[in-house]
Amino acid sequence: MKAQGKNDSRRVAENILNKSETQLANGCRLYLQWMAMKNYSSATITGRYYVLNFFVYWALELGLTSYAQIDQRVIEKFASHLLEATGRPVRPISMGHRYVNLHIVKNMFEYLVENGIIAQNPAQHIQLPRPPRHSLEHVLTHEQVEDVLSQPDPDKWVGLRDRTIMEVLYSCGIRRRELLELQLEDVDLHAGVVYVRQGKGRKQRLVPIGERALAWLTRYLYEVRPLLLTTKQCNALFLTYKGCGFTSSGLANTLRPYLQAAGHKGVCHVFRHAMATVMLDNGADISSIKDMLGHELLSSTQIYTHVATDKLREVYDRTHPANTTTGKKRGKVKREKTIYKPLYKWGGHPFTQKAGRLKQPSGICSVLDELLGKHLAAMAQKNMSSLTIAKRRRHLRQFIAWCELRAINKPTDISHVLIERYHKDLYRRRHKDKPLNPAYIGRHLVSIRGFCAWLCESGVIPSNSAAKIRLPRRLKTIPYSILTQEEIEKILAQVDTTDVLGVRDRAIMELLWATGIRSGEICRLCLADIDLEEKTVRITAAQSPPRIIPITTRAHQWMKIYVCQVRPQLQRQNYSNALFLGRFGPPLGPCTLNQNLHRYFQKAGIQKKGNCSIFRHTLATTMLENGADIRFVQQILGHRNLGSTQIYTKVSIRKLKEVHTQSHPTSQISRKSK
Repeated sequence: MKAQGKNDSRRVAENILNKSETQLANGCRLYLQWMAMKNYSSATITGRYYVLNFFVYWALELGLTSYAQIDQRVIEKFASHLLEATGRPVRPISMGHRYVNLHIVKNMFEYLVENGIIAQNPAQHIQLPRPPRHSLEHVLTHEQVEDVLSQPDPDKWVGLRDRTIMEVLYSCGIRRRELLELQLEDVDLHAGVVYVRQGKGRKQRLVPIGERALAWLTRYLYEVRPLLLTTKQCNALFLTYKGCGFTSSGLANTLRPYLQAAGHKGVCHVFRHAMATVMLDNGADISSIKDMLGHELLSSTQIYTHVATDKLREVYDRTHPANTTTGKKRGKVKREKTIYKPLYKWGGHPFTQKAGRLKQPSGICSVLDELLGKHLAAMAQKNMSSLTIAKRRRHLRQFIAWCELRAINKPTDISHVLIERYHKDLYRRRHKDKPLNPAYIGRHLVSIRGFCAWLCESGVIPSNSAAKIRLPRRLKTIPYSILTQEEIEKILAQVDTTDVLGVRDRAIMELLWATGIRSGEICRLCLADIDLEEKTVRITAAQSPPRIIPITTRAHQWMKIYVCQVRPQLQRQNYSNALFLGRFGPPLGPCTLNQNLHRYFQKAGIQKKGNCSIFRHTLATTMLENGADIRFVQQILGHRNLGSTQIYTKVSIRKLKEVHTQSHPTSQISRKSK
């Protein structure tokens, strides 16, 4: 192992973490594998990989290979080494990087302690450096941004593409990585919105785009992109001359010369900062800026309030007694310009049994089986839904079968480490050559955590061994599939209302569009739940009080035709209570309902997914955009928490578009750039 110099050991030339078989390196790899199991993003795992690789490299230089050799003094020595180490280019590591390095190392040892690999965290009492407070000292004005945008030559395909990229960055304020992830279907030219599906923290949002940026984007899509497209498989919005999407460094190298030609530094984030600042200066409220930028906390957006000082100076000059006596307005102070290899891949797992098909216990785990029956009976006494109990039974039976294969037959043998091992098996398991969904794995762990909590409450085990189990991170999605009024009418027109089943399907879709009812709820409706005189429907959801929702006049007409004329023809003697019946009399099931709706979607030529849920999303979004109070939308949808309804506020961006139009300088084509 070749040293890099006295103060240059951070610049590691080789991936020690992949090659070393020491105890410390194995612990780091286990920690990274655990992060992958918990569904952390690949960018987060890669970043922590490089930090731990640097830590292991430094430890090997000192001959430290085992856990026993790492104590608090070693961690303090590592913290001192960070003060002397250098990055690229050769300069001291910033306070933020030192904080990140120590924080990651501390978290890695915490993982080893939680899983019983080591007894004590050597970095437990290490005081981390105070994280730096970010500030924006220099933000481009609108005139300076226009100067940068004028640098590309739009008569050439390269200039037209680069001008379009910068227009989108300045108009939407999206991050560089978010721009690279944009696909063709993520831009709605008609609605004037951009769908950011891969935001920071894997959060999704809709962002309005100005008319000028839309004009450049339309020109790029029709004039340049077909020339660059060399393969039909590439769906990226912006392409290189090779016909593929940009890389992060490639996009930076493409745009940097334009900013340098205008006398400025920075790359993509320059446009993001300028967009937020200029919109605040023009009167946009900070909450709207927060939603456009995709910040989770308002404090992240407040950084721009310290930059947008034009109005502060105006109020100061107008009201401060020391300035008003002069009778002169102070001008702006002119500031001087201040001139990999892929992540470690773990192999497959020899676990061959498929999910949901584990053999039942053969008697070894009879104690756990008996406790499982009592646990399910206690759930039934708490009036939990039968669907929840059935899922809990299925998940715990799989877990008990897994325990039987390892001769674990006592509830006291269920430990934190054992549950983490089971999580690792679920993570490595495959279904139809695909990994299991993190949400599916999370439901398994929730069932085990509930079972262990009940065992602890019943006095079977002294403590809840699953209390500190972390669930896999779930993707924060928003309902993108929203239908327009024209698309809804087109779908309804596909139904053959001369047929008995066609009238039934038309009544179902009218009820879906009128109430936003779920597929399971519509299949559970009884004949007594529809009140044709009051034009209301009574909906009963699991673990929620019934709600009564009014229906539209058109939905009422079709429901009246179905109930009075069509349903008696489908009714059989054994099925007299269900509202919607199948061809041969039984109640209509969710699968059949979704299949029928999917057929009408295909006939209408609409490729949007969702079936029943797409009517629900469209209703909520349309009502919010038309001014409905979110509490009434919550009541109609049957949400117990207002947070479940708030996701539709991210889709209904009419207010954001109005704020964007009023405050962004390039939102209107008629506004001429100065």
